[in-house]
Amino acid sequence: MTSVYIAVMFGAVVLLLIVVQAVWVRYYQLKLADDTSREKDRSFQPAATVILCLRGRDPSLDQCLLSLLNLRYEQYRVVCVVDNENDPACDAVRRYTSDPRLSISVATPRSRQRSLKCNSLIHAFQTIDDPITVLVDADTTVDPDWLADLVAPLQEPEVVASSGNRWFVPQSDVGSQVRYFWNMAAAPQMYVYQVTWGGSLALKTDFVRDSGLLDAWSRSLFEDAAVPAFARRHGKRVVMVPALLIPNGESTSTSGAANWMTRQLLDTRLYHRCFPMVMIHAFLVASALMGTLVATIVFATQGLAGLTVALASSLVLYAVFYSWACWQLEDSARVALQERGHEITSRKPGGPR
Repeated sequence: MTSVYIAVMFGAVVLLLIVVQAVWVRYYQLKLADDTSREKDRSFQPAATVILCLRGRDPSLDQCLLSLLNLRYEQYRVVCVVDNENDPACDAVRRYTSDPRLSISVATPRSRQRSLKCNSLIHAFQTIDDPITVLVDADTTVDPDWLADLVAPLQEPEVVASSGNRWFVPQSDVGSQVRYFWNMAAAPQMYVYQVTWGGSLALKTDFVRDSGLLDAWSRSLFEDAAVPAFARRHGKRVVMVPALLIPNGESTSTSGAANWMTRQLLDTRLYHRCFPMVMIHAFLVASALMGTLVATIVFATQGLAGLTVALASSLVLYAVFYSWACWQLEDSARVALQERGHEITSRKPGGPR
């Protein structure tokens, strides 16, 4: 295998990755922009139960509760589920229980066959009578129209679930930056592959009970990624709502970011069919870039200036593309978030505060 052949091979793979990922990013960006600008019909507002599973007092819990109690939605209730009545989260929730729409429920007994969240969900579904059930996380602060826009796709008979997504606001610390860029790269894939997120997920209650999903939760670690598979099994659909982004400005450590990413990958590996494609894509990108870098160094030590420059140029081109993709996705997400009334005050990646 000649040096020229190696250079051409690595250079071609890097360029192919740039083209494929540019198409991917642009497709998601267009869908995000289209959903952001589309006029919303919020007339479909069936009775809904919002389930908020808690353990410990999240730093954003008060903001989350206030936002949930200020929704522009006709008939809904918020059920906060804990696994211990002495949980610190209960004190925060009790400050708002004067609102009749908010209640606390203690999920007992616990089972070692499933996660605490799945255990809490199974407990909550024992008392849900509303046709729509919505899952939300404690670190989310939703806008007033969040619930109406999230359940809107469920008015179609074949749609049984709809999901928004998170968007981490870039912070200056390393852990938060790692999580931010990882999630940014994951967002287009989650949309295309229909990877539902349990932090903003609307479900038809009868579907959960009749499809076997509730039984699956009884022996599961995660509740969300399995939803599309159960929908397909019953000839139904899930809908991803790209512009329904929820900002998260909390900071995290490097180890916290690593643990978070590990959980996301484990959830997908266990419960979603897209995991092989995600891994193939990650392997191709990592191996192509590492192989190109190694070949560049080897050619440089051998005095092959032309091949060295060619491969180095492909790496520079990829870096330029990656910077472009990040800025495009960030700008589109900020437009969507600001359109929904979220105030984004943190800096863009690499930009001034």
